[in-house]
Amino acid sequence: MKSSWVGGFAVLSVSAIGAAYGCGGGNKPPADNAHNTSSTAASAMPSASVAAASSTPPASTLSHHEQAELADHVDPNEKDHEKDGPIEMAPLIPKNAPKSTFPKATTGDKECLSGLAFTGNHKTDYETLIKQCGTPTGLVKYVEPQEGRLHAVKDKRDVFVIEVRKGMCYRYFAVADNGIADIDILIEKPGGALIGTDKTTQPVAVINTGEPWCVTDYDQKLHFAIEVDGHGAGKYMFGAWARPAGK
Repeated sequence: MKSSWVGGFAVLSVSAIGAAYGCGGGNKPPADNAHNTSSTAASAMPSASVAAASSTPPASTLSHHEQAELADHVDPNEKDHEKDGPIEMAPLIPKNAPKSTFPKATTGDKECLSGLAFTGNHKTDYETLIKQCGTPTGLVKYVEPQEGRLHAVKDKRDVFVIEVRKGMCYRYFAVADNGIADIDILIEKPGGALIGTDKTTQPVAVINTGEPWCVTDYDQKLHFAIEVDGHGAGKYMFGAWARPAGK
């Protein structure tokens, strides 16, 4: 795994969590080519109307994630928060909290990801991930997790703001339900400069998978874009956990 330093942050290229999450597309049965030829009115339908009627394939020919996009899309964040810009997530622990605030690690940051089994439910799977990779790795919950809903076409991303602090190390977790094929976390400066990303190809995203993401320069507020990549629609959970550097 390669690492580099960007703007005072350790940025790693992140590998996939792997077979912990099984997601597959729906089968594609052969199209029904039978036609009713008994109606002369039907045969006289203008060609433009025929083209319009056939432009949307039947649900049975769509993948599981494409079918998820057909459901009504209601984002709980859009009405209450997103209209005012990125959603702020307030830190739960004070600055310079004593090291006694943080538990002793009983497993490694990479090892905690081994053997995880996910169900396709965003809340259940987020709790599964946190149970293994939160407290057991010496982390505490840094912000209250947020729930959202994304759509590959209608609502591709939600953006959150978190204040990160010098001398602290973080892990960021995003878990989607099985209606989303691939969820990503993108960390950006307020002006839009990208400084970190997981870019995995599955419904679970972690920054970083092998070690935490540490702040080495100064306190600052960063934007965290939770984004659906490719086809799909559904709900997700996003959260951040933290511990002091060197703990």
